[in-house]
Amino acid sequence: KVLFLGYGEIGCRCLEHLVDQGMHVIGVVPRASDNDLETKVPSVASVARIFNIPQIDEGKLRCNDYLSSLKKQSLDYVVSVQYDKILKANLINTPKEKCLNLHFSPLPKLRGCYPTKWAIIEENHSGVTFHEIDEGIDTGHLLDQKTTKLSARETDQTLYLRLSKIANDLFASNLRKIKARRFP
Repeated sequence: KVLFLGYGEIGCRCLEHLVDQGMHVIGVVPRASDNDLETKVPSVASVARIFNIPQIDEGKLRCNDYLSSLKKQSLDYVVSVQYDKILKANLINTPKEKCLNLHFSPLPKLRGCYPTKWAIIEENHSGVTFHEIDEGIDTGHLLDQKTTKLSARETDQTLYLRLSKIANDLFASNLRKIKARRFP
């Protein structure tokens, strides 16, 4: 059982991967800005509606009664993809297995917000990291990572689009481990 927190096109693709692999997604928590039905931006909330997955208000993630109900349901994972809130310890400690995050940088470099912009400003490479969530900011145990060099004409948009493809492939390649509960 998975609680999915996500946003954007990569969030949509990762949610679809979970459903396609037969994972039981018990709820989706989209970003607060992901509730406009008229938008042209890919919407995690819309994908959840298509698959009849309950949409959970982000406020419930701070509610001890809700978190207790997730424990009683034997939640296995919380999976975060482009979610923009820092998760608190009581949520991190709720699943039986782990809280997982897909981050658009080669951690431990470029933790936190806007890693594509900072990669262009400060680095000659970037990447995507799949890691455990702990109480720090992108400090959890690294599970898998792919890196890529930046081109001389790299922009935030071109890098984000390239990293989205890498993130999709990295997430898809780790689905067997999620399903089999085989992370160290």
